[in-house]
Amino acid sequence: MKLQTLLMGAAVLFVATACSKDEPEPKPNPKPDPDPEVPVQVKQMTVSATDYGTWTYVDLKSGKTETLGVKGPWVYKQQNNEGQMEEVYTKDMAENTEEPKELKEWQLAFHRFEPKTNMGEVVETTETELSKVTEVPTSGFEADKEIKEKIIVDAKNMMMGNIGYAKTAFVNLTLYKWLKRTPTGGMPPYDYSLSGKVYVLKCKDGQYYKLKFTDYMSKEGQKGVITFSYSPIKMKK
Repeated sequence: MKLQTLLMGAAVLFVATACSKDEPEPKPNPKPDPDPEVPVQVKQMTVSATDYGTWTYVDLKSGKTETLGVKGPWVYKQQNNEGQMEEVYTKDMAENTEEPKELKEWQLAFHRFEPKTNMGEVVETTETELSKVTEVPTSGFEADKEIKEKIIVDAKNMMMGNIGYAKTAFVNLTLYKWLKRTPTGGMPPYDYSLSGKVYVLKCKDGQYYKLKFTDYMSKEGQKGVITFSYSPIKMKK
């Protein structure tokens, strides 16, 4: 009887030992990622750039804007009898400095439909959806270019053939393509339509943003009210 009891106890001990060996050892909890992946939020912004005489500066980080006058000189031209534009006088406009005071930083600015960057560069992609652009293009970026007497700053007397232009201005000609302009040969001089493309902006601090423009006028039909969606492009680790 004692032998039987001892044998049964040994068997139970053997089974318990065998089972304990079969059980996997618990793995230590993984260390938390010090830089976890955060979903990128797509934002929408509407910028009022209806005034010919101003630039509206945009901070994509805060969503704030500031409007300042286009710096001078402004060159006024009059249409002559041959239909050519001739310079008739200039305005100094020294009070217009184009230096934002309220915004601590800015990445874009709009003068009506003309855009410029703050020492940035832009590339037009072939994509039409923001979600399809997940990486920064490796080439094709273009900086702003100086243009002369092309930006209209005073259109009050346009119907009489008298128009004011900025002597010089910087415009990003790649981002300028966000809006297609088709000459009509009459008045109004252009028909407008959206390009539908996604653009990538490289900022001077190294941050990249993808943008898609969705409207160029307000619900009431006022042109120069620009709406676009955008989000930062997260660089891969």
